[in-house]
Amino acid sequence: MPVNNSGNNYNVPDDLFDIELYNKISFIIIDALNDSFNECKKLLEVRDYNKYQNLVAVFYHHLTKILCSYLFSKYEIDLCNIKHKKELYTLVLTDKSPTLGFTGFIEYENVLDDQYLTKEYFNLYQKNNVKTIIKRIMSRVYNELNNKLVKINNPAAPRVLFTRNMSLDRKYLKKAGWNKKLFLYKVDNNPIKIFIPNFEDQFDILSQSIQDTIPKLNQLWPTKFEYSQSFLQFIKKDLLTHCTSRNSTRIDADLIVSGCVSQLIARKQKLIFNLCS
Repeated sequence: MPVNNSGNNYNVPDDLFDIELYNKISFIIIDALNDSFNECKKLLEVRDYNKYQNLVAVFYHHLTKILCSYLFSKYEIDLCNIKHKKELYTLVLTDKSPTLGFTGFIEYENVLDDQYLTKEYFNLYQKNNVKTIIKRIMSRVYNELNNKLVKINNPAAPRVLFTRNMSLDRKYLKKAGWNKKLFLYKVDNNPIKIFIPNFEDQFDILSQSIQDTIPKLNQLWPTKFEYSQSFLQFIKKDLLTHCTSRNSTRIDADLIVSGCVSQLIARKQKLIFNLCS
C-alpha cells in the first residue's frame, strides 16, 4: 500500500494496517500483566503487606502504554526492515504528524536507537525549569492567601484537593469555592511519590512475565523477536521515578476530586488515600 509523504511514494506491507494483529499483541501484554499482578498479590499476602501496594496494580495502565507503544513501534520497524532514521518517514502517513510514534512516550527513534532516557523524556516528565518553578511559587502564595480568607469566614471549611488530571474547570471551581466560602482549594503541584514494598521482588515478577511473552510474540513477528535489555531497564528506571523508599507520604486534604483513575496521577493518589484511611 503506498504511503505519501513530502511528495514521495513508499511501499509498505499490508500487515502494517492489520488491526487484528495489533489487538493480538495488546492481549498478550494484558495477559502478562494480569499474571504478574496475581503473583505480586500472592507475594504481598505472604509478607503481610497491604494489597493496594501491588506494583502492577498501581502502574497497570502506565505499563500497558509503555509496552504497547514499544511493541507497536518495534513491529512496524521490523516489518518494514528499517535500519536508518531517514527511513522512518516511510511509516508516517502525513506531514502534519507531530511525533514519530504511537503515544509520544515511546517513539520510533527510541526503538531504532535503543535509547529511551532521552532529553525529550526528561522534559516531558521533569519540567523543573525556572519559569515553571516561579509560576508554581506564585500560584501557591495566591492560593494560600485566598484559603486564609475562607478559613476566617468558615473555620470548618474542608480542604479539597483537585488533581491535575481532572477534566473539570479547576479555575471555575476554585473561584466558586472561595466566593461562597465553601472549601479550601488545594492542588497537587508537587510530584507524587509512592512506597512500593519489596519493589525489587515485585519488579522481578513483572520482568519475568514480560519476557515470558516472547514465544507468543514470535508467532506474530515478521523476524525473530526479543526485548531490548535497555528497554527493560528503562521500565524499571521509569517506575522508580514515581516511588520513594519510605512509607511516609501523606495527602494533606479532607477530600480529593480526581480525574480518570486510569491515569497514573490519580492511581498514585488513590494508593496513598487507601493507606491513610
